[in-house]
Amino acid sequence: MTISGATGGLYASLIGRQSTGNRATIAATMASGGQEPAAGGSSRGVSSYDFTNMTKNQMVEASRQLQSGGVIDLTQAGMLQMAGPLGKVGRNGEFVPFTAAEREALGNQPMNYIQTAQEAIAGIESRGEAGNPKSGYADWKQILAVLQSRQGTPSGVDIKA
Repeated sequence: MTISGATGGLYASLIGRQSTGNRATIAATMASGGQEPAAGGSSRGVSSYDFTNMTKNQMVEASRQLQSGGVIDLTQAGMLQMAGPLGKVGRNGEFVPFTAAEREALGNQPMNYIQTAQEAIAGIESRGEAGNPKSGYADWKQILAVLQSRQGTPSGVDIKA
């Protein structure tokens, strides 16, 4: 069993510690459906967002790009970066953080972020908290609209010769 979450104060302290990685490689990976370019090579041309098949590591970079462009705010970027499993449930019901190896594996596993946003919205609605401003409902609705409107749009251009 895993524990998932996307709201709360925890992600705010983690956002600044995420590494940006190689933007060209991440953009090329997003365009190729999760396949990184061969070592030493580069993907040339225009890459596009595929939020239906994006790893957590790719989402860190994509959400930073969207946030720095003013499309989403810092809270929403954090919600996207923290979406998905955060840890496991131990023998006595306690929270057990993932090991470094588990975090690395999860960071490279593709997720469907559009579906994740839809599920977050449905969960909030099913609890009857859509009207609660602290539920994250408005943020998830805006995130979903952004992801859907940006799906397949250019995320980067590689101009290396």
